Amino acid sequence: MIIFLDTNILVELIERRNNSDKVFVILDKCRELGNCLYMSVGGFYTITYLVDRHLKQEGMNNPERLKELKSILKYILSICNISSLDKEGIMSCLNNDDFVDLEDGYQFQSALYCGADLLLTINKKDFIHADQTLIKVLTPDEYLETYID
Repeated sequence: MIIFLDTNILVELIERRNNSDKVFVILDKCRELGNCLYMSVGGFYTITYLVDRHLKQEGMNNPERLKELKSILKYILSICNISSLDKEGIMSCLNNDDFVDLEDGYQFQSALYCGADLLLTINKKDFIHADQTLIKVLTPDEYLETYID
């Protein structure tokens, strides 16, 4: 199964938010089951910024901060593939009224590009108008209930 991770899934894990334990279980089970995980290249840029900001707030300075940042990003790349969008994919979002937030549209298109079977997100409401005959959209709770329990 190919699972696309909305950026907020990885943010949840990195910032140890409310659903971070569930996300960790899902990622662990996906690896165990041989599922293929993807994230968008835009999501990777966002994660890079957020992790670097966190390390700065922790008082880390270069070169140690850069070394730690690279280590964390390499770990993310060890569990996730990257899906990119081309101009056609971006234009598809811009010509579509299904998404109020264009970034969510880009995420959905990135999931389509990598052939995802499902899109995992914290904010399912952001994808309420997405064509779920193309990709199933689930929250961590729904994923755990459907595939793990």
